[in-house]
Amino acid sequence: MSYDEMEEIKISTVVRKIPVKLTNDENGEELEYSLWGMTGLDRDKYLNHAKNKVVMKDGKPEGMKNFDQFQSFLISKCLHDPSGKLVSIAEIEGYASEAQVALFEACQKMNSLGQDAEEDAKND
Repeated sequence: MSYDEMEEIKISTVVRKIPVKLTNDENGEELEYSLWGMTGLDRDKYLNHAKNKVVMKDGKPEGMKNFDQFQSFLISKCLHDPSGKLVSIAEIEGYASEAQVALFEACQKMNSLGQDAEEDAKND
């Protein structure tokens, strides 16, 4: 398809925000957090972070060097507390693993990451 055959493309440059309710199971308190889409700069930082965790062999990912902060790093670029501040990696690492996985998957989806991110990292 040539450029002359393409139709108009409409893309929003506004960062999306999705409400997230986090519950403290010890006292049942529910707080309103939000996941924000990343800027291009934060996405690049995440991809560089992810790339440094992957073991490459013959130009293909073979495994992971380590998993330290793999999920919490991405979440820390997206999760905002009720006052609008980014949540620290240290706080996120204290969350239950099920909460981290759910937040990580939501962050990947809203930022178009996942398998595509792994492909981008190995092609750099």
